[in-house]
Amino acid sequence: MRSDSLLQILPRIVARVPAKVHAKLLIAFLAITALLIALGAVGLQALSDTNRRAKDLVELQRKIAAYRQLQHDTTAQLYSVASALLVHEERTLEATLRQLNQFGYDLDRLQFVAKDEVELLGQVRKDYERFIQVVSQSVELIRGGKIEAGNQLQITQANPLAERLERLMNQLVNRAEADMVASIEASDAAYTHSRRIVIGFAVGSIALALVLGYAISWSVVGPVQQMDARFEEIAAGNFSHSIAVPNRDELGTLAANLNRMSDELGRLYQQIETRNRELGESLEQQTATSDILGVIASSPTEIQPVLDAVAASAARLCDASDAQILLVSGDSVQRVAAFGELPAVQNTRLNRGWPGSRAIIDRETIHIHDITTVLETEFPEVTEFQARWGHRTVLATPLLREGVASGAILIRRKEIRPFTDKQIALLKTFAAQAVIAIDNVRLFQELQKTNTQLDIANRHKSDFLARVSHDLRTPLNSIIGFTRIVLRRMEGKLPDLQKDNLQKVLISGEHLLGLINTLLDLAKIESGRMEVIAESFRVEDAIHMAATTVEPLLKDGHVRLVRDIAPGLPPIKTDRDKLKQILLNLLSNAAKFTEQGEIRISAAQENGALKLAVADTGIGMNPEALEHIFEEFQQAEKTTASKYGGTGLGLAIVKKLVSLMGGDIAVESEVGKGSIFTITIPINLKG
Repeated sequence: MRSDSLLQILPRIVARVPAKVHAKLLIAFLAITALLIALGAVGLQALSDTNRRAKDLVELQRKIAAYRQLQHDTTAQLYSVASALLVHEERTLEATLRQLNQFGYDLDRLQFVAKDEVELLGQVRKDYERFIQVVSQSVELIRGGKIEAGNQLQITQANPLAERLERLMNQLVNRAEADMVASIEASDAAYTHSRRIVIGFAVGSIALALVLGYAISWSVVGPVQQMDARFEEIAAGNFSHSIAVPNRDELGTLAANLNRMSDELGRLYQQIETRNRELGESLEQQTATSDILGVIASSPTEIQPVLDAVAASAARLCDASDAQILLVSGDSVQRVAAFGELPAVQNTRLNRGWPGSRAIIDRETIHIHDITTVLETEFPEVTEFQARWGHRTVLATPLLREGVASGAILIRRKEIRPFTDKQIALLKTFAAQAVIAIDNVRLFQELQKTNTQLDIANRHKSDFLARVSHDLRTPLNSIIGFTRIVLRRMEGKLPDLQKDNLQKVLISGEHLLGLINTLLDLAKIESGRMEVIAESFRVEDAIHMAATTVEPLLKDGHVRLVRDIAPGLPPIKTDRDKLKQILLNLLSNAAKFTEQGEIRISAAQENGALKLAVADTGIGMNPEALEHIFEEFQQAEKTTASKYGGTGLGLAIVKKLVSLMGGDIAVESEVGKGSIFTITIPINLKG
């Protein structure tokens, strides 16, 4: 438990350090680097101590070797001196004295090696110098022939000195060897101590590096893991939690930002959820409204399907147990549509004792949260009804049209749960749709009645025009015929004035006959007695025939008629006479309004249809006139009619004939630049 808490405390301590992650990592790396440097320094120090002790051991070995050599040389010289004093030869004695002096030189060199045994070496030098003196005296006595005295001096003084020197040399060697053993033991102890220090320092460095690494890494990894888990929760739509990161660095800032982001996302998510719910409700309401409008559109003559749809939608979208639509009938209220569990249809008297009736009388919405609290004072007539059906919350809104209430929509709930403002507004919308539906049926019925009357009047008009046209054509044809006969038979006999008058009568009669024929054609078309007789013929023939007929109407030399017929046109199967009449009307119209320039009639095949165009360079029309050009008794302008004449029926008949032949007509025009009438009709008219 302690180790666990310690492992948790260390990262928290590092996390609470007010420094950036970069600085913390840099400090950790510098600390580890310092530990490595310290470890290297300790290791170098241990190596240095080991090297120094190794050097000391080498010096001791050299000292021991020198001491042993000196011990060996001393022993050899002592024995040599003892032997030389026994021989009594001059040359031997001389050599012995030289050796003694040479040993002094060796002893002098030894002083540089045996610095720690200066006192002992001083004693050796003192005894050796005394030994040299004694030996020198002994040699002088022997050279002087005093051999007995020389030997006696050797025995009494030289030999004790030699023994003493030998002991001192042994002591030097033993001391050096003891120092070497002590140095080896000290080296072992120092090595063990250095190794412990190095190992301890290394273990401490590793432990500290691990602690620092663990603390710093988990001060980073821990918050990152918390934030990663939080991101997964956010991705899963959980915005209610937050993370507690103690870091006082970038990770702490990031965690705080993450918490703020989570809170903001949660708030936005709630707004979106609320908005989606509202949009869903709005969409459901709009769908219901659209469905009701669809029912209204599909049932323009029937009111019941619309009222049933309104009642069902009102109950469903307002979450009511039932709904009913009431209409005023005299001094009573009749239920005409209902949804939910309700008693049989019954009429009630129009009075304020019923919520629906009160909404109609007051022409305002009635919202009763709990009707049981106002039964006795406000709605006593509903007491028995409420006890039987158990409704508690009631909402009624009137069906208003121009301030007049024609009925009401009533919805109810069996528990005390008031309707919301949106539900009240929605019920008013349904009431408005019900009013629209009722008005539509009423207007449709009135329109049907009016259309029936117009159809009857139109038939009477067509019959009248047909009879009048027929009655006028017979005497008019007689007048025209007799006028032509008189002009033909009295050629050269009539005065010019009478001839001109007869010509005017003939022209006026033919013009009047054309008007009567036009009215007769219009009457036939409107009455549906105009038939289309399809036959095959060449388009060129119909165009040439119409052009030949119209050419005399062109202004003398100022207007030319151009035929532009595409080569290879196939034979066309349609009504020849009607096509000729269409071309004659268009060409005559163009000739009438063109003072100079040209009239071009063109024909071409386009997308399997025949395209005919009559273009002129006449006076043209403004855009306002183009909107009414094909209507009956309509001309471009009043000044045009007064100047050029006409009834305004020619283009109306052209459009009707083109429609009968399964085609279409279009016009393009610009004032002062002329007009182009384009006709498109099928090449093969299907009968």
